[in-house]
Amino acid sequence: MNHDQIVDLSLYLAFEAKVNTKEVWRAIEDASLTSLHLFSTKQICQLEWASVQLKPKQTTPRFNTLLIKHALEQVHNCNLDDLINILQGFRQKGNKDMYRQVRQTMINRKRGFFPKGVESVESAN
Repeated sequence: MNHDQIVDLSLYLAFEAKVNTKEVWRAIEDASLTSLHLFSTKQICQLEWASVQLKPKQTTPRFNTLLIKHALEQVHNCNLDDLINILQGFRQKGNKDMYRQVRQTMINRKRGFFPKGVESVESAN
């Protein structure tokens, strides 16, 4: 199974089929860890989001820590869509360091994200 299919399967299992079997989620975790370097920022966020939705959690804390670490490494190079994905995918974590880094990245790169200024975005709404 390639890394794209892992993400699609995890989203399906969490939101459509509502499968919360420990063996299934541990298999997804193992498959994800071997190809973690291939996932885009969006896919990392989707994996996180899918893995934390069902209760009780069936993935290991190590898996979620590695997903957070991978996302944090990407924050300073992300485009605006990826920053939004990070905020959505990790919103249940309450990770203050992540939110601080995302906020600082948006402040530092606001001219690149909003070349016409924030006021033009607000008036477009």
